[in-house]
This record gives sequence, structure tokens and C-alpha cells, in this order.
Amino acid sequence: MSNHQGEVVDVNPVTSRMGKLRLELRERFGDHFDRRACARRAGIAERTWASYERGENMPPADAAVAIARVLGVTAEQLVFERRGR
Repeated sequence: MSNHQGEVVDVNPVTSRMGKLRLELRERFGDHFDRRACARRAGIAERTWASYERGENMPPADAAVAIARVLGVTAEQLVFERRGR
């Protein structure tokens, strides 16, 4: 879910992590990681990708694997964000 400033708001671990990762990558690498480009590389409709980022829907396992691949992480890393000890 996004707030009125377009920032990703924590909704659930997968969708929250997904949005944060994509935004971090976009800051570093530009439009290669905009929503449309990521969705296309994952084989997911842009509207569907956006619904995942907003936390409206959870991606099924096959979509989560494709999303993780595009974002350069494993599906486990997408689900379980590593926290400092």
C-alpha cells in the first residue's frame, strides 16, 4: 500500500519487501527497474505487479519466483528479510 506521497507502506512481508527492493534498485540503476520494466521481465502485467506492491494481492508462488529473479534475490529473501542481530 502507498501513502499519499507514493511511498511504499508496510502491508505484509512479501509485498512490502518487493516494493522496497524495486525502489532501491530504481534509485541505483534508473528506469531499468521501473514498474513497467520489472513487470515485463517477470512476465506479469504491470497492473498486477502494482497490486502486489500495494499489498492488494499476494503473488502466487510462480509469480513470486519470477519477481525475485527480476529483483536479483531468491524467493526466500523476498519473503524473509534478513534483520540485524
